[in-house]
Amino acid sequence: MQEEERARQVFPRVLARFEAALQALPAEQAGHPVTLALAELVAIRAERLRRGGGFVTLPELADILDRHFPATSA
Repeated sequence: MQEEERARQVFPRVLARFEAALQALPAEQAGHPVTLALAELVAIRAERLRRGGGFVTLPELADILDRHFPATSA
């Protein structure tokens, strides 16, 4: 439980640094699918932590990844 407590204390600061790093990215990197997917996942998780918990579910993760990495037809 000590790790959980530490993580809850540290998370707001590291989230702020993560968001600042996203803002500082050049446009071509900020619009990259990996960056967009990671930012969306972190934002969802952060919002759920603010509301008391809840993880990103597998269906949500699949939807996010499918949106940012759609299948290509060959």
